[in-house]
Amino acid sequence: MAVVLWLRRSLRLHDNPSLSLASALCQREGLELIPLFVVDPLVWQGGRVGAVRLAFLAEALADLQEQFQQRRSRLFVREGSAKEALLGLAGELRGTLRHVIFEKDTEPEACRRDAEVVAALTQKQV
Repeated sequence: MAVVLWLRRSLRLHDNPSLSLASALCQREGLELIPLFVVDPLVWQGGRVGAVRLAFLAEALADLQEQFQQRRSRLFVREGSAKEALLGLAGELRGTLRHVIFEKDTEPEACRRDAEVVAALTQKQV
């Protein structure tokens, strides 16, 4: 059984409330933690984000990967929409995904995305 920690804006491990919650849940219920970052082309490509921010993202993801390796884990990075990435991962885990934990985002577009993701995962009994 597994818990996905969907990392979005908060690309750090220290003082990360979502990671703390996911870690506590995994420890309490004996679940595997699967950290995930989704590179959504609608957000990260197509001229909406500058080269400096893309370089920062690449460095932050490399640093996260190193930190998770030190914890005997690994960061999963998927490209596509969040909904597709999470449903795809749920399918790969063959029914063992129990929870997806992520920080709240108040941007209107993000709220719509999150509602779609939650609805799709709920249908899969996650």
